[in-house]
Amino acid sequence: MCIRDSAATALRMVNELAGLGLSDDRLRSLGLELGADVPFFVSCRPSRVAGIGEQISPLAAWPQEPLVVAFSGPGLATAAVYARYDASLTSQKAASSIRVFPHLPGSRHRNDLELAASQMDPGVNKLKQDLLAGGASEVGMSGSGSAVFGFFRDEATANACAKGLSEGGVWAAATTVLASACPIERTGLEIDW
Repeated sequence: MCIRDSAATALRMVNELAGLGLSDDRLRSLGLELGADVPFFVSCRPSRVAGIGEQISPLAAWPQEPLVVAFSGPGLATAAVYARYDASLTSQKAASSIRVFPHLPGSRHRNDLELAASQMDPGVNKLKQDLLAGGASEVGMSGSGSAVFGFFRDEATANACAKGLSEGGVWAAATTVLASACPIERTGLEIDW
């Protein structure tokens, strides 16, 4: 099952159920008006995303590998992270020396917002270190933070890491990377337009 942004799901479902026939490009354009993350979730496939979320380049293939997502809360406001990032543009300091996505050709191996987010919430770097200690081969921060993720070589290690983090009071979930686009799932609900 693919979990995706509810606004993107609503756009896709209305498009299909009402027979509007809008293209994914048009749905992404409409979605951008609702939020920066919505365009990505319209296609719901592995992609490289840039800008504020509107520049989406689908990847031809991505290995379907185990992944742990972790969050220690309470979270960071996206606007505050961007404001902190804007204030630090004169700094050339990298947020982390830990490489992310070395198996993705052309990757810059970093999230530009990570330094600002980790300054606001030092738990970001701690969680990355915890994932590495739990067996992750690569780690990074998701979006504007403060959730982090780690790639694992096998499901057993990913599950053990997620369980250990959860027992330590951190929200953590082991899953598998989405390797291709996911279709709208039928709910069996009948809607009378």
